[in-house]
Amino acid sequence: MKWLALAHTLVGFALLAIAGWWAFATLQVLPHMSTGTTLTNVPVIAMLALTFSAPLIVLGVWMMALGRAIRRRDRGVRLRLLQTHGVLLVLSLAAMAVGLVDLRAAERSARHGGGLLGGLGLIPLASGGCLAVFSVAALVGAFARLKPRAPL
Repeated sequence: MKWLALAHTLVGFALLAIAGWWAFATLQVLPHMSTGTTLTNVPVIAMLALTFSAPLIVLGVWMMALGRAIRRRDRGVRLRLLQTHGVLLVLSLAAMAVGLVDLRAAERSARHGGGLLGGLGLIPLASGGCLAVFSVAALVGAFARLKPRAPL
């Protein structure tokens, strides 16, 4: 189960890094805003940065907490893994469906002379695919390696 704990820790760090990059990139918009002063635009930019990066921060911290719980073999870790990765599997399959729909729409658009942004459908398709593989591996690991324990 060390591989599962390590995978959760690495995914948690990656999510935190992506969230930090996203927040930093959002803050780079501040000097280019055309209305208001810098002080009046700071709350808008902060809200925008938190809107995009807060879910990634929360998920990253949760993945790291799950990695620690797996490593320590805490009670209830199997249930937490099943709940977390069950939800993430559904979300990853939905992202993959969105990516496929985007690619089909881009194909139709390209037939009529458009389709410059058609490749953007690969982003949810690839990220959903990676998340689905991770979730399935975690679910298999939870079923195969972690035995349910009776509560104290």
